Amino acid sequence: LSKELGYLGSLAICNVPGSSLVRESDLALMTNAGTEIGVASTKAFTTQLTVLLMLVAKLSRLKGLDASIEHD
Repeated sequence: LSKELGYLGSLAICNVPGSSLVRESDLALMTNAGTEIGVASTKAFTTQLTVLLMLVAKLSRLKGLDASIEHD
């Protein structure tokens, strides 16, 4: 879908290597949070947010944005 809309590609942040999301994405960042015992996927959700935060911080630095925003 991303290429049909004119984007360069798609990025998945996922905990399950064989998931359809990973298979359909051009690039996948695996969180390796482990299996969840309960219905609520707390570990996977928390690690996905952490990876997303790290990605945004790195992209901000590459764009020359002030590093102090990471501490706000």
